[in-house]
Amino acid sequence: MAAVPPPRRWLVAMWVVAGAAVLFAVHSLVRAAIAADVFTPPAGLPVTALSYAVPLALFVAFVVWANVTRSVVEGLGGVVQVVQNWAISVPTLVIFLSYVLPAKTPAAFHLGRAVAGLLLVAGLLISRSKLQRWLVEPASEPLPPVAPPRSAVPTFPRTAPLLPPVEVQPRDWDASAWDPEIQADIERRRRRD
Repeated sequence: MAAVPPPRRWLVAMWVVAGAAVLFAVHSLVRAAIAADVFTPPAGLPVTALSYAVPLALFVAFVVWANVTRSVVEGLGGVVQVVQNWAISVPTLVIFLSYVLPAKTPAAFHLGRAVAGLLLVAGLLISRSKLQRWLVEPASEPLPPVAPPRSAVPTFPRTAPLLPPVEVQPRDWDASAWDPEIQADIERRRRRD
């Protein structure tokens, strides 16, 4: 079978994320070299500004790619698990954790971010091949409709009520009519006053 290319908008979104991930990895390597005193940034290199812009660009690109992926796969009758893989999940977690930890990180931590960025690119390429494989595969027979979810609370078949319905009467609220002892106590208290 001939390879079926993924939709163009998905490819564009994937390559934007891949470019942002490579830029993130290069920036992290530069930050690691600066932290290890191997490299002194030139005066015109805005390392601090890039430290905010590059991760933000990667985050926005990844969110857009994830939404495009979901719409493409679900639009073709699939589920998002078709393109998910460990090489996307692990670097996403590593990058997130690297920003949760303190801001003054050693050079090794920046190297970890760089590896996570490159691993994200590998995950995108794996996702691309998985999507192409899924597009080429012939559609399997449709699955039978899924039964509606059952409630956690057991339901019992309806039966006739054991007792007839009760109609509340105004005299039901009169406590003295319920019990003669209560009525006698009320009368005794009235006589004391």
